[in-house]
Amino acid sequence: GNARASARTSTDGRRGRGALNASRGQFEWVASPSEKLPATKGKPIDAVRYHPSGKRLLIGARDNVLLAFDLRLNVVLRHYTGVHSANCPVRSCYSPDGRFVLSGSEDGEVHLWHEETSKLLDLPPTGIAAKALAPVTDVDWSPLDSAIACCSFAPRLCH
Repeated sequence: GNARASARTSTDGRRGRGALNASRGQFEWVASPSEKLPATKGKPIDAVRYHPSGKRLLIGARDNVLLAFDLRLNVVLRHYTGVHSANCPVRSCYSPDGRFVLSGSEDGEVHLWHEETSKLLDLPPTGIAAKALAPVTDVDWSPLDSAIACCSFAPRLCH
């Protein structure tokens, strides 16, 4: 059907499978038949991004929180709060060195957290308007510079 899956072997030799069901907008990580990704409150997941180490997954769901999920231990390590993501797809990413988490938000803000402590940080001054007039729906971090890119679109396009 509309499911895409990828297999992965954990460090202890167990096989797991991550599956994205496009028709239902849900992601589920299954390490064994009885182990599943902790609940995302039944909300659609908008984005998943690997940590540069490949050992964690950043999961963004429409429940106003980002999760750092450990792929070896099959547990949520951290919650990054402060993002607004109830109505629009909002994407996030790790910095190239893995020390920071960056996310857009429905409130027009770009949010930055320390990856290990989950502490929300202030973005450095940019000299331009720091808040968009519409949801910031995607962000990315340059692999070569300390530059970020973000995009925004009109709220009427959010569902």
